[in-house]
Parts: sequence; C-alpha cells; structure tokens
Amino acid sequence: MKKILASPYKNLFLLGLLIYVFTAWFSVGYHYPDEHFQILEFCNYKLGKIAANQLAWEFKDQMRPALQPAITFVAIHVMQVFQINSPFIYAFVLRLLIAFFGWLIICHLTMLLLEIFSTDKAKIFFVLANFCVWFTPYINVRFASENTSAIALLWAIYFLLKDKKALHFFIAGILLGLAFYFRYQIAFAIIGVGLWLIFQKEKFKNLLLLIASFLFVAAICTLLDYWMYGQWVCTPYNYYFFNITKGIAAASGTEPWFYYFKWFILIGFIPVSVFLFLFFFTGIATQPKNIFAFATITFLMAHMVLDHKEMRFIFPMIFPFTFFIALGYEKLQPYFEKLIVKIIWFITLFINFGLLVFRCFAPAQEAVDCYKYLYDNYNKKPVVVICVGVQLYNTSGPFSSFYKADSVKEVDVNTWADAKDYINNNSLKSAIIMNENISLSEGIEHYNLKRVYNLYPNWVLQYNFNNWQQRSRIWTLWQLNKIN
Repeated sequence: MKKILASPYKNLFLLGLLIYVFTAWFSVGYHYPDEHFQILEFCNYKLGKIAANQLAWEFKDQMRPALQPAITFVAIHVMQVFQINSPFIYAFVLRLLIAFFGWLIICHLTMLLLEIFSTDKAKIFFVLANFCVWFTPYINVRFASENTSAIALLWAIYFLLKDKKALHFFIAGILLGLAFYFRYQIAFAIIGVGLWLIFQKEKFKNLLLLIASFLFVAAICTLLDYWMYGQWVCTPYNYYFFNITKGIAAASGTEPWFYYFKWFILIGFIPVSVFLFLFFFTGIATQPKNIFAFATITFLMAHMVLDHKEMRFIFPMIFPFTFFIALGYEKLQPYFEKLIVKIIWFITLFINFGLLVFRCFAPAQEAVDCYKYLYDNYNKKPVVVICVGVQLYNTSGPFSSFYKADSVKEVDVNTWADAKDYINNNSLKSAIIMNENISLSEGIEHYNLKRVYNLYPNWVLQYNFNNWQQRSRIWTLWQLNKIN
C-alpha cells in the first residue's frame, strides 16, 4: 500500500479505488446466476438455512468447488460476531473485499509494468484503463468465480515477475492452486504461465516448488469439498465428466469459434468496442513474449475451441486486456494526430464515460434490489406478496433463499383477475402486489393501491417517451390496504 501511495500515479489509483467502492455498493445482485446460486446459496445450505434439494443441480452432481462458499461461510460468521445480520450487507462486504484485493493487485502489477511504456500519455492511459473502461469496475467487483480466480492468478503472476526467490515460487503455486479451485477453466491460463516459465528456462527446482505448493492447495480444497458434500469427491473430475464427457455444457448451446470476437464488438458498444478490439490485437503483437500474452492466448484459444461459450467465461482476462489495449494505444498514437480520428476518439470517450456512470450505479440484478426493499420493510412484519405473472424468489430456476425475509409469504398467480380472487377469498386486509409493469390495468373494489417500490426514481417515471414504460419489464411493488 505504501508503494501505491508513493507512486506519481497515486491520485489516479485512488480515483480507481473510489470508482470500485461506488460500484460495489450500487451493483447489487449478480451478473449471472452462478454468481449467486453456486456460491451464496451453497453457503446458505451450510448455514442450515436451505435444504440440499433446493439447490442448483450442480450440487447433486458434486461438480462445484467448495472453496468460495467456504470463504463466504467464514466471512458471514465473522460479520455475525459484530452483530451484522443483513444478507445485503454480507453481499456488499464480499463485493467490497474482492474489489479491494482486485484493485490492490491491479495497482501493483500496473506499477511493475509501466516501465514497458515509453510515453507518459500511454502510461496514464494504462492506469486509467483499469478503472475507467466502462465495463471494468462492474466486472472487477463481482464476487464471482471468474473474478476471484482472476485475482488469484494475477497475484501469482506478480510474484513470478517480482523476483526469482524460492519463497515467491511457493506463494505463486499456492495462488495458482486457489485460482484453479475458484474456477477450473483458469487452467488454460495456468498452462500459458507454465509455458512461459519453460520458455524463460526457469530452474527445475523452482518449477517443482511451484507444483508442490499447487498440490498442497488441491489437498486442502479436497477437504473443503468433503465438508461441503459430506463425502470424498473429486470436483474437478466431476466438472469435466458432466460438462465435457456427458456434454451438459454443450446442451446449453454451442457457438462458432469467432463468438467472443463478434459479441465483444456488439455488446462492448460500438465505437468503443472497435477501438478496444484494434488496440488489443495491436498490443498483443508488440509484446508476444510477455507472460500475459502466453496466458491470454492459451486461455482464449481453449475457449474458442470449446463448444459452449459465454462472454463471462473470458472475464478473467480483463487485466491482460487493459494492459494490451494500453500497449496498442501507444503504438497507434501517431494516427490520433489526424482530425477525423480525434473527433471519433472524443465521441468514443464521451460514450465510454456515459456507459461507465450507468454501469457503476445500476444494480446488476433488478430482483435483488426488490428483495432488499421487502427485507428492509418486512423482515419482522408478516406480509403476503402476490406475484402476478412472475415469481419473486424463483427468477432463475433454483429457489433464492439467501435474500429472503422469513416473514414474506409469496403467492404466485397468473393474472390480475386471479390476484383479486385470492384477495377476496382470503379476506386480506393488506398485501403487496408485485408485477412486471409500471402500472396496474385496474384497481380492486374496497382497497387502496399505492406504488411503493420501483427500480427507477419518480422523476424518471414522469417522462414516458414513446410509451417506454409500457414496453419495459420493470418490477413494481404496490401496497394494498383495505378501506375501512
């Protein structure tokens, strides 16, 4: 930390930390269900708050590592010592911790790699790219296996680059083992790191030390898997067997080899994604023998070969990506002297900033923000939530228990007519109505209805250009009270 505060780029690093903290606070929920159901719900099971048969199917097949749920389990118990009992605070603290450790290693690696750059403009661009490319803070605060695995890998690479001490190889091996047991697919990047070490003609004893400490972590994680599943199990093998041998992953959909390139251009938001794409490949070409080039190329090639592809699978390569786009930016800098390129670049930066602000302050998952409202207002006050045409705690398949308030009773109905029948048949004095529309088509006789929750602030809802509210899926809660 002292080196970061003594760095000439201290202010930029602290700005990055501030962005990460804000994003960790506002980015409630999960990017992809695995971030929730394979970690928080697994932990909830060990906390005794959910039955095994309510967990995702991966639990039954014993194919998910217990490492991250175990860390969550310990963290929650520590917070409970300090009388912290809100699941939303638990999740925030986990995001905050992962954001901090990610920020810390990014700062250390950035300072280590800055000497590769020859211009001050490129150095500043490299520092800022880690925190200000619009999707980087959002990805780097996720308490997801992709992110925890990436952070462990980056720390391992840092120790391998720092010097050749035997202790650092031992530490690097531990970190590589953790990276693997956070997310098995990181093995493709670890292979790249191993090839780089061989290419560097690293001493055989250092390689043995690296492998030995990796195997030590594997042994510890096997014990954790026993703790999770109640029997001895090899989760890496099970993961391979069910997803590859039995083809369960491919059954979820297959994509062509160029999937990642195509979708990065599209969802990375043109023209931002076009510039980043160009910078990235230019940067790779300038440093083909760099350790990050080895790790990134082996990682990407393996994921291009695998049939089932999702953009989140390549999230662990975010830091190498920003490193190479900074190298590419420096290499292509002479072209930015042309007026037309300057104009397009200025527009690109403006778009990137707008996307950055939105992605830092928007929730990752709308449902969790809704859960928070119910938890904050009804955690100790029994309430019936009548869900019209949508389920509250079953949005992604498995039952979501981690954020559920015990006092909330969910009633699922198909139509508003069904909701009225339930209310009248049960003579409810009050209830919460939940639907996916900003407004209800009609009221209910002898009851008052008041909108009490919506993701958007009221001043936004005052503007309904082109009827966007009627065409949008917006979770809304209405307070229903009987008129005396």
